[in-house]
Amino acid sequence: RLRQLVHVFFTHRRKRAANALGNALGVNAKQAEAWIVAAGGDPGQRPDELDYAVLQKLADMGEVARRAHDIVHEADLRARLKAERAARRAGWRKPRSDEEE
Repeated sequence: RLRQLVHVFFTHRRKRAANALGNALGVNAKQAEAWIVAAGGDPGQRPDELDYAVLQKLADMGEVARRAHDIVHEADLRARLKAERAARRAGWRKPRSDEEE
């Protein structure tokens, strides 16, 4: 859970933690701020400035963990589908005359 949270959280690392978490999880900044405060963190800090214990508490929160998992799962699925399409296209490619044996 922590890995998934960090993955989505640090995609917006230059923003305030509340804005970064809100953007990453698709919630408004007020909700993200409430989660960070409940975990003992300062929502005004940047994500990389938050204490490890705060990140762990956020990852242990059910709603945060579920949203982070869903986002990472969707990204993995999109990457897998993209790779499969690229592999199919590579198989369709006709060899150029200089590539023929």
